[in-house]
Amino acid sequence: MKISNKLIMGALWLFSYLKPPARDVDVIYAHAKKHNERQVFKVPRYRNIDCEDLVIRTDSGDYHCLRMKRKGQKPERAVLYICGGGGVYDYCRLQLILAKKLLRWVNAEIYYPFYPPSTKHPVREAYRMIFETYRVMLDQYSHEKIGVLGLSFGATAAMTMISWNNFYEENLPMPTLTIGLSPGHVPVNQVERERLESYRGIDPFIPVEWIEAFGHIQKG
Repeated sequence: MKISNKLIMGALWLFSYLKPPARDVDVIYAHAKKHNERQVFKVPRYRNIDCEDLVIRTDSGDYHCLRMKRKGQKPERAVLYICGGGGVYDYCRLQLILAKKLLRWVNAEIYYPFYPPSTKHPVREAYRMIFETYRVMLDQYSHEKIGVLGLSFGATAAMTMISWNNFYEENLPMPTLTIGLSPGHVPVNQVERERLESYRGIDPFIPVEWIEAFGHIQKG
């Protein structure tokens, strides 16, 4: 293993000891709620990036979506970037740096939804908000010019867009490309749980108890 990888793994193991107890759903919920209440949206200012706040509306409320593109460019493509956080923690601001890095590599406009965490609404509202963000994107870009990139919970949400479109018969044309990095879901049977359990001691960050606790919190 490279030295850089060892440092990253070591940092993750250290951080894992700072998390709330994995089995205590109430403690995790309280920890996440306190963190989320400190998160305040504001449009960032970057030297080489234009940012604009786009309001996304659902039946339950209004939410922010940050539109980002390199200064002076009029891209013909767009990327829906969905950050992670288990659907429980609001890590949107913390992960903006990843969207900034993506802009270095793609000639596209990034739509970055600040979806609601499950400490405020059941996870279904996050899925709805993300789907409505994609609907708004279609007003500006053809589905053939749109890609979706999701990280962790964002990857799960990216795939859920397809199921949402089919289940609710929205009949929206789906994006030309969907990339999900490390998607996850609550184990639905003992076989899946045992497979997750086999990663104990290997995965330094997320034990199976955390996944199950997050699933409980996501129900609202």
